[in-house]
Amino acid sequence: MALNGTDKNFEVGWDAEKGAIGITKGKAYTVVGGEMAISSSNNTNAVKSNAILYVDGVKTNLDAYTIDGNTYFQLRDIGKFIDFGVLWDSTQNAIKIDTFVGYSS
Repeated sequence: MALNGTDKNFEVGWDAEKGAIGITKGKAYTVVGGEMAISSSNNTNAVKSNAILYVDGVKTNLDAYTIDGNTYFQLRDIGKFIDFGVLWDSTQNAIKIDTFVGYSS
């Protein structure tokens, strides 16, 4: 949702036929609600997931994790596939997303 309205926006959905999560680059994200909310859960245990991800119809080999019932992928991995910058700001001790630059490892 954070990239919606930028040149790097993408849609996320469930592909029932493939039994997988799908990302479509260049398509506006459909808001479902609660995406930007801070979790009140104390459950921060990440468990390796068997979730499958397709980006523009191509199967990826990304590691997935389940945290508190939700599936997550590493931000840098998604940044690489979508081609947006994932930067570390040591002065603010924060991760930053930059849609004006491409991914760089």
